Order: sequence, then C-alpha cells, then structure tokens
Amino acid sequence: MERSLTTRRVSTVRRVGWLGVASLLALALLAPSAGVVSALSGAVYTSNIDGSIINANIYDSKSAVYLTGGPCNGGSHLAAGDYYFEVSSPSGDLLSSDAISERKFTVGANGFITSTAGGHATNPVNCSPPVTGITVQLFPYDDTPNNGGEYKLTIATASSVEACAGFSASSDTFEICTGADQKSDNFKARFGNPAIDIEKVANPAEVPAAGGIVTYTYTVLNAGDVPLSTVTVSDDKCSPVVFVGGDTHNAGLLDLDETWTYTCTTTITVTTLNTATALGHDGQTEVSDTDTATVTVLPPTAPPPTATPTAPPPTATPTAPPATATPTVAPTPTFVQSVAAETDTPTVTLPPTDSFGGGSAPADGTWRLALIAMAALLASVLVMTPARATRRR
Repeated sequence: MERSLTTRRVSTVRRVGWLGVASLLALALLAPSAGVVSALSGAVYTSNIDGSIINANIYDSKSAVYLTGGPCNGGSHLAAGDYYFEVSSPSGDLLSSDAISERKFTVGANGFITSTAGGHATNPVNCSPPVTGITVQLFPYDDTPNNGGEYKLTIATASSVEACAGFSASSDTFEICTGADQKSDNFKARFGNPAIDIEKVANPAEVPAAGGIVTYTYTVLNAGDVPLSTVTVSDDKCSPVVFVGGDTHNAGLLDLDETWTYTCTTTITVTTLNTATALGHDGQTEVSDTDTATVTVLPPTAPPPTATPTAPPPTATPTAPPATATPTVAPTPTFVQSVAAETDTPTVTLPPTDSFGGGSAPADGTWRLALIAMAALLASVLVMTPARATRRR
C-alpha cells in the first residue's frame, strides 16, 4: 500500500514536470527571439516622393528616400495593420535619429500606407488609376559609415516591436529586435552637401535721438541639397527670436523649396550693429550662417530759430500837389503932384519894368489886369484934381 502511494506521487511529479517543460517551450516559441528573425508577409519598398518609382536603389540624397506600401501596378503589398520602421547601416547600426514613436505607420486594406503617427513628411501616392495612399519620408537619419553610401530599411509589425525587451516609444536609441516580425531592404543615397543661408533686415534702419522700436526680420533658406533638421535662429542683441512660418510641408525640416521667416523686436537707443546666426543639422553635421544689420540713432535736431518780427512797411507820405504859381501884383503907382503948378497935369510914375520879369510881359494875362488898374487910378486922379484946385482958390 505504501509502495503504491509512492508510485503515484512519482508519476504525478513526472506529469507536472513535463507540463512545465512544454509550457516553457511554447512561451519560447511565441515570444520574439533575439537570435531568430521572424519573417513578415508582403514586401518592403523604398520609393521617390510620390511612389511612382519603386526601389530606385540609388537616390539623390537621404531626404529623397520614401517608404511606400507597394507598387502601383500590383505586386506584393504589406498586410493591413500597424508597423514601425528604422534606418540603419548595412551591418545593423541604428541611424534613425528620432523617437521610434515618430516612425509608426498604418497600412490600409489596399496595401498602401494610410497614415503615420509621427511627424515625418508625407506625400500622396501618384498612381494611374488613382489609389488612396501616401508615402512617408525616412529622414531624419545619420550618415552611413558605409563608403558606398548604402543603408538598410527595416519594417516590423507594431505588436512584435512593442513586445521586444526594453521597448520605449519615446526612445531614440531603441532598435527593432531580431525576434520581431520584420523585413528589410537596402538602398543607396548620395552623400549630401548641407548648407544654410540667413538674411537679416532692420525696420526702421534709423531712429531719432531719443531712440525707437526696431523690428528685425530674418529669412532662412536651405542653401544645400538635403533637408535640415533642428533649425534655430539667434541674435546677439535681440531676444526672443520668434518663428513666423514657412514650414509648408509641416515636417519640422527646412526643405530645399522652403523659406522660413523669423522676427524679433527691441528698443534701440544707441547706434547698434548686431549679428544673427542660423543653425541647421543634417544628421550629426551642423551648418551655420550669419548676417548683420545696423540701426543708426540720429543726432538731436536743433530747434528752429525764433522768428524775428518783421517791421510793417513804412506808410507812404502823401505827395504834395504842385504849387500853384502866385501872380505877381504890380506895386500901386505913386502919384506926384507939383505944388507949384497945380493946374498942370500930374506926373505919374510907373513902376519899373523889371517888376514884370525883366521886361517880359507877365504870363497868363497879368499885364492886362495891371494896365486896367493903372487906367482906373489915372481916371480917378484926373477927376479929383480940378476939385482940389477950386477949393484952394
């Protein structure tokens, strides 16, 4: 009896042991493995910006490479669902430089990408006949150490990636584990020549002596052949510099066809020369450019001179009318009567002829009046003389 119980216990232990081993094996088979790459149905494709060229293999720049769900004319497409992607070197060193959550995308039932959870630039697929779908730009990612400019694109199902050990959606160093359901495709991109340009303008360029408000406008252009990330503008004499707009693709990248604008406003009280600096990045490569502007403070303006009162013009003195010629009156003739001969005719002494202007007849008929007067006097004398002689007798 005792032996029978012992035999049963041993048998039970053996059965439990085999069940535990089987469970562990099942978990090992179901869980992503770090050493075994699980296959993914469908295919992975790189393309140009609108998906019209599939697997070009050699692209003009890193920013020219896009991810698409598949070719326009059929072919093997990805199954519907959510995925992550990453760019690495051919040997598997991670080159993608943003968080893995920024690299999550969704494939629709037609096998084309329908949306992306991150900020990567997208563009409608250009197929004929038209299809609903987009392409997703792979940039930003660092330069490959491969001398031939070769990169590897890997995509994997979201569920298998999120099951990888150490997964963190916000991590920019997390790598898709080899146990995730994935596929890869290699491509090449020519090495880019990143460059940036900034132009600065002050408005106004002159302020009065008391100072004034000045607004600086900064125009930033991509002067290279690859998009630039983490673009910033600073000014050594004005802060803060504010982004106004220009990111037409809403990708957070200064693309080749974009112009970004910034402004800064400050008060200037002394003549000021200041420098603006623009920075941009192509992976680990930083590019910069500067520009200056001068605002001049004008000297004080002298007050206008006080106006001296102007004397009124002199009053015109009326001109006297020309004097009227006064007629010359001849002196009254002196009558001399001889006492000795009272009966004689009295002697009349006429005024000298010089009284009439030196022998000339007076002008304007004056001489006529004088003759009439003398005649009247002479007549009076003649009338009165006989009377006086009669009385004396």
